[in-house]
Amino acid sequence: MLCTPHYKIGLLGSFFFIGVIAMMLVVPAIADSYGRRLPFIVTMAASVAAQSWLMMTSSLDTALGLMIVLGMTFPGKNVVGLAYLLEFTSSKSQEAVVNYYMYLEPILTLYMTFHYSEYSNKYFPLQAIYLCIGIIDLLFIVAFLPESPRYFYSHGEYE
Repeated sequence: MLCTPHYKIGLLGSFFFIGVIAMMLVVPAIADSYGRRLPFIVTMAASVAAQSWLMMTSSLDTALGLMIVLGMTFPGKNVVGLAYLLEFTSSKSQEAVVNYYMYLEPILTLYMTFHYSEYSNKYFPLQAIYLCIGIIDLLFIVAFLPESPRYFYSHGEYE
């Protein structure tokens, strides 16, 4: 990728946002209609698969396609995920959870930017850590988290 024109490398971020925009209205609507658990699990699994493949590819075209897929998982992980998380959080703690959730991502983004620009341009170690966290999250959700209580309540299935 060292010989690739800079504008093509810049497309990686643009393609991510194309994926976000493509699914921003779709995934949350599906989660509202059919429950939050399955869309969250599917987007987490797709994210783990795409991130794994992205770490192994050396093809820019493949990387661009995978960035679209990663963008498409963003609404499921962040919009549906936050709503899903809040449904298991007491109303007293919800403000703290939202603040933590909203501050953590920009802090990690800033850290990654600093890390890549000042410390090391090797992306693999940080991405491997984030991938491991994603796998652990996915396994935890599949093994332990039930469907959203609000979904059951709104569909008359909660007693």
